[in-house]
Order: sequence, then C-alpha cells, then structure tokens
Amino acid sequence: MFKRLFLAWSDDHPEALPTYRLTALGLVLMIVVLELFHDGHFSSASQAAILFGLGVWLPLPIAILVSPIAWGVMVVILASHSHGLVLQEAIALAGVVVISFVVRRFLLGLEWRLAAQRVLGSLIESNVQVSPQILIERVVNYLRHYARANVAIALRQLDWGTAKVLTCSPSTAFADKLIPTKIFTQALIGNRPIYYSNYPAHPDAVTVLTDSGTQSLAILPLQPPLTKNGLGELRGAILLIWYRRTALTSDLRHFLELLLGGLYNLLRLQDTTRRLDQLQARYSAILETIPEGVAFVDASEQQGWINQVAAEQLDLTPGFVEPIAIAQAMANLGKKADNQTEIAAQVAEFGNKADWSIRDWVWVFSKSQLLALNLSSTPTRVGDVMGRLWVFSEITEKYFSQLNLQEHSSKLESRNQALQLTQFSVDSAATPIFWIGSDARILYANQAACIALGYSPTELQDMKLYDIDRNFSVKNWAAHWNLIKQCGSLTLESYFLTKGRRQFPVEVTINYLQFDSNEFHCIFAIDISQRKEVQQALQNEKDHSERLLLNILPQEIAHRLQDKQGVIADVFEDATVLFADIVGFTEISAWLSSNTLVNMLNRIFSGFDELTQRYGLEKIKTIGDAYMVAGGLPKFRPDHAEAIADMALDMLQVIERFNAEQGESFSIRIGIHTGSVIAGVIGTKKFSYDLWGDTVNLASRMEYHGLPGYIQVTEATYERLCHKYLFKKRGVIKVKGKGEMITYLLISRKSS
Repeated sequence: MFKRLFLAWSDDHPEALPTYRLTALGLVLMIVVLELFHDGHFSSASQAAILFGLGVWLPLPIAILVSPIAWGVMVVILASHSHGLVLQEAIALAGVVVISFVVRRFLLGLEWRLAAQRVLGSLIESNVQVSPQILIERVVNYLRHYARANVAIALRQLDWGTAKVLTCSPSTAFADKLIPTKIFTQALIGNRPIYYSNYPAHPDAVTVLTDSGTQSLAILPLQPPLTKNGLGELRGAILLIWYRRTALTSDLRHFLELLLGGLYNLLRLQDTTRRLDQLQARYSAILETIPEGVAFVDASEQQGWINQVAAEQLDLTPGFVEPIAIAQAMANLGKKADNQTEIAAQVAEFGNKADWSIRDWVWVFSKSQLLALNLSSTPTRVGDVMGRLWVFSEITEKYFSQLNLQEHSSKLESRNQALQLTQFSVDSAATPIFWIGSDARILYANQAACIALGYSPTELQDMKLYDIDRNFSVKNWAAHWNLIKQCGSLTLESYFLTKGRRQFPVEVTINYLQFDSNEFHCIFAIDISQRKEVQQALQNEKDHSERLLLNILPQEIAHRLQDKQGVIADVFEDATVLFADIVGFTEISAWLSSNTLVNMLNRIFSGFDELTQRYGLEKIKTIGDAYMVAGGLPKFRPDHAEAIADMALDMLQVIERFNAEQGESFSIRIGIHTGSVIAGVIGTKKFSYDLWGDTVNLASRMEYHGLPGYIQVTEATYERLCHKYLFKKRGVIKVKGKGEMITYLLISRKSS
C-alpha cells in the first residue's frame, strides 16, 4: 500500500495525477495560508481543504484508510475548541471526504485519457523510423509501465497448440519461450480483450501461468487481417501479468484497448507504406532506364520525384524531393543559363496558369561547360492523381553544331564591316593616333593628329617621329625601339612640335605590334596642356599654403602637422622665455589714430622679428603691445639663454633707434626666465603654437615687475649667464603668486 503511495508521487502515472496534482496542492495551500492569516488559527476551512487534498492525492485504498483517521483527529480538534457546532462541522468534513473521492475518480478518468494520447503520439512520431518488431516492443513496455504489471509478453502463434514469445518485459520473465495457445484462444475467437482479476480461480487457468505466481491477467488479441506487415502474418496476443491481485478498473481497460487499437493502426500503416514503396521501386526502375531527365510534382505541391538524370542536372538527390526544392533548383539552373532573361520572360508569361504546356524550351549553358537542354512540361492526370511532368533532354551536340554553323556564316559577312568600321573609328577618333615603322617613319596619322600638329597626312608620311617629338632622335631611336619591343607597351610624357614651331605637352602611349611579319609602333597621344596648367596651379597653391603655415608655426611643427601626427604637445626641460612690453603704450594709444598706432607697432615688432631670425629664436606671439619669444625650442640648442640675452640687449637698441628716428620717448620692460615648458599647437581652424608652464608665468612676472628700459631676469637665468654677461643685483622683490624673489638686471655682455 505504501509502495503505491510512493509511486503515486514519483512518476507520470495517471494515478499520480501529473496534470492536476500541483494545481490541487496550490489550491489547498492557498486556502490554509489565507485562513491562518485571516483568523490566526487552524480553522475548519483549513481542515476541510486538507481532507480534500488527502482524498484527491492518495490512491483510493489508502485514502479510505487515512481519511477517516484524519477526520477523527480534526473532529477532536474541533471539540477542544467547541463553540456549539461540532456535530455540524464534523458532518461537513465527512462530506468533504466523500466529495474528494468523487473528484479523484473524475480526474483519474481525464488522466488516463491524456496518458493514452501521449503514448499514441510518441508511437506515431517514431513509427516511420522503426520496424514492426521494435514498435511491438515499445507498446509492450508502455503497457507494462502504465498497467504496473509485473510482466508483459507479446506472443505469436506458431500452430494450433503453441505460441512463441516475440518480446518480453522483463526479458528474463519467461525462460521457456513456448507458451500454449490455450491462454488467448478465447480472446482471438471473440476478437476482444479478456481480463481476469483472480486468474487462479478461473477453471481454464493455464498451469504455466499459475505456477509462476500469476494472480491477475489481461489478454489483448492480435488478429491477422490487421497485422500483415514486415513480420509476416501475425496471430497471437499480448499478455499483462500481475503477481498480486489487481483491480482492473474501467479506466485501465479503456487505456489498454486504446493502445491496442493504436498498435493495429500503426501496423496497418506500415504495411501500406511497404506496399507503396515496392510499387514506387518498380516505377523508379523503369524511369531510371530512360536517357532523359524526368521530374514529377503533384498538383497539391506536397510531393515531388526525380530520376537519376534529372537529379544530376538539378544537383539534387534522386527519388522523392520536396516540390519547393525542385522549383528552387530549376530557378538556380535558369540563373546559370546564357539565355536567363529569355527564360525569366517565359516563366512570367506562364504566370499562375495551371494548364500551360511547353515543348522545345531550350536552355543554353557555356560558362563552366557547354550544355544545351530541351525542356518539355505538361500537366498530367493518372486516376485521381494530378500533377505536372517535366522532361529534360540533352541536345548539346546538335544545338552547338547548328550555332557554330550560323556563327561561321555571320563572321564572314561581318568581317568586312568590322574592318571598315575599324578604319573609320581610327580616322575619326578624337585622340591623335600614329603608326610608326621600325625606321621611325610615320606610316599613318589620323585626322586628329593632322589637326593637332598642323600638317597634312601627306606631309606627316614624309616625316620621322623625332621630327615632331624631341624625346626621340636618330641616335637613341634604336634603343627606344628595343625597349618598347621588350616591354610591349610604354606610357610617358613628352612634347610635340607643331608646324608653326609651337610646343605642347602630351601623354604618349606606345604599343608594340606585329602584323604579317612586320613590326610597328602604334602611338596614342593626349594633349595634357590643361592638366599641366592645373598641376602647376595646384603646386603654386600648395607652396603658398606652406609659406603661410610657416609664418604661423615653426618649421618642425608645421611638418608634423602636415603629417597628421595628431595632438602636438612636447615637454622641454630646458628653455628660456622672454616677455617685452612697451611702457605706457596703452595711455599713448588713446590719443593716436588707428593707422598711426598700427604703423608704430609694426615698425617696432618688425625690428624684433629681424632679431628673432638673426639669433635663431622662436617668436611665440604678440598680445597688444607685448612681445613673447622663446629659445631652445622646438629644436633644442644649448645656448638658448645667451641668444635670448643678446636679443634682449638688441631690443633696447631697436627702441632707441625708433625714438631717435620718430622723435618719440618710448621705453620697454623685458623679463626673462629659464626652466621647463610645455609647447604645443592649439586650435582646429586657426592654428597657434603656444607655451605653458611655470617658466612662462615667471618670465611674464619678471616683465610686469621690471623697470622701464631694463632687462630683469630670475636667479636661474642669472646663474646661466653670469660668466659671460654683466648684471646688477636688484635685490628681493615681491612677485605675485611666488612671494619674495631675488632678481637681477642684465646690463651688457662682458668684454673679451
């Protein structure tokens, strides 16, 4: 009994209610949980749900034993919490138990029908791939599993008295393979299953079964009219044996009879398929002997067939083929044909007409191999089977022989036309064309050549090539001739000389040719005067752009920018930066005109620019009346501090000369510092080479805190220059952002 309880929850057997048990369990749990949350105690509704679940889940014998016990326990629980309604609730719980038995009985019927559908579906899916022997083995195993029989046997009757075991589950159940036919004779006569719940008590019980411990037995007959198949004419039965007395319920019997009927149908289907295969083999053998390719597609487009010849032509496997595969293969074959456009137009003309026919439809192939096919197609009807028949006939030799004959005739007719057209094309070509002999004589020149050079055809035929092309001469002609003969073709630029002694550039292509054992050069000349003008204009524009770029950026930086090296940013550990500013220029500019102001700045800064070039320094930028220059970058030089110092001293001289010439009294402040800087190009439209870093800031502070007419330097610059230049110590000054610093004033270079 407890084994049945375990099995009820361990597999997909209908008694386990595999389809509905989780739903029922969820419903019971939901009711219990809701009651607990609502009332806070185990109410009668929860007890009723549990009793209902036990009645539904447990097999009937176990449920009859367990349910009264559970009912009694719950009645006791109700009595302990008595509130005057114990009897009524006990009766209600008993009603729930009865209802659960009824529900289980209903669900069991559904589960057995679903199980039968699953098994039949599995047998149908595997029927095509398996033999009748394997099919019977699977049915026997299914019957044993779902009937929970100890043994399941399929028997085949040998004669009137004995039967042979076809298959047995388990295989060791019956060592003796011969069984008396008396066991299933009555079932065969009545052609219906027979069931024995208490087989030993039956008067006709067979000893071989009772001795093995058989208590219950089911006999399912196998009749010859339904079982002619690969096993031959099969008569016998399937036996289900239980070694315990088993109630053979109506649900189980209905399940067994459904599976038996399914087995009959599948065996009949296999027999029909086998006979159709034999018929198909006969017709296939006939169609394989004919030399033409044959393809047939039924009207429903559900099935198609091709013979070996058609399979080779369509690149398919012979035999049954899906119609869509045949259609696709024919479409692919048509796309490879030389006359595929004509084929597509013919297919479009057919449209969706069902009764169209065609004969002598020629498909030609010449790309991979020469092939010509003659296709014929017509609708067919054999009995109730309608379809379309295709015949592929190879006519390669016949077709191409006729085609070659036509081509040969047309070639003779068109050769003269081609020669005339060639001569006309050469004469009328817009490009000058020449034929040159091995002695450099001009044998032929077309009309375009005569117009370009200003000579008549007769005049040119009395000239040599080097008379119009100065790249060639009497001395080098033989070498040129052999070079072109070796290369086969050569293209070069040259200059032609016209009759009026004007030269113009040309691109000359010279080809070496042989005709009737004679050697020639065929020359095509293209006037490239406009191309040269465009190239020169582009070169001039490029040179102009490079000059403009070099006015904005250092040469090294400009080249890197042209090479598209990406972001340009360099660190220079040792460089010197100078800032200069015209003292009081902002106040002076207030009463000067714009032209006067710009002219004054231009003369002063132009003098500074000349100093920058003289000392090999890099002008960074001007901001208003401020001028910034650096040494030691972008190309490093060890004397950058000295070069900056010399320029600073000369800048004072530039201001003095300007004042003397213009009658002005301008003075400048100059600040210098030496240290590391970062240099790079900023901007994407208007490029700018600029410097960043503390060195730049200190140089600017030296200028800002400097004295008019003096050059103020930091202690770092002083230490670099003190052995070659005279300085005056200014002392400690307060510098914005730096605090107190010792600075020096550059006076002059020390005398040698």
